[in-house]
Amino acid sequence: MQRILAVETTTDVCSVALGIARDSGVEWVVESRIAPREHNRLVLSLVDGILAAAGVARPQLDCVAFSAGPGSFTGVRIGASVAQGIALGLDLPAFAVPSSEALAWGMAAIGVAREGRRTVRRYSRPGWLYEAEYEFGSGAGEVRCVQFDQLLAGDALCDDQRVAMSAEFVGAVALAREDLAVPAERALPLYVEGDTPWRPAK
Repeated sequence: MQRILAVETTTDVCSVALGIARDSGVEWVVESRIAPREHNRLVLSLVDGILAAAGVARPQLDCVAFSAGPGSFTGVRIGASVAQGIALGLDLPAFAVPSSEALAWGMAAIGVAREGRRTVRRYSRPGWLYEAEYEFGSGAGEVRCVQFDQLLAGDALCDDQRVAMSAEFVGAVALAREDLAVPAERALPLYVEGDTPWRPAK
């Protein structure tokens, strides 16, 4: 894979990244905006802008990745829809990257998480959070999921409130985990049981 487009829309951050493989490694072009509830308005213009800035046409892409959740119900679906649409239109493989794994990779990359097992927490909604367990190795890309996300009641400070999610993290996981590649129609959001803010009307 020479060129990967990645999308992150599961938090208040709307982020798009383009990774281009070079002899020296992967060069990333990233555009991120803090945009609560505005992902649908911004994400396609960010995609167009980042491709134009890098001088890459959509047909030159090799794959598409998105942050698949669990996370914001609407945000996850927006990211999945954009990634699926681009991948289907160009007949590209898609990567549904677990959001907690992308965050864990980012935490390792910037030195927030050190070697060993660690709980990774992400904000869900007031009074609720996602909790997953990861094993961190000595290198930035050495991250292994031990326990996938669970939805728990709590108000603890979450890791995604200290480390901003980025589409670069999503793309980096996809490049490291080629086993996540699937045909676009099978790249679906990830949910956990009970994860909905909606309640039956009384």
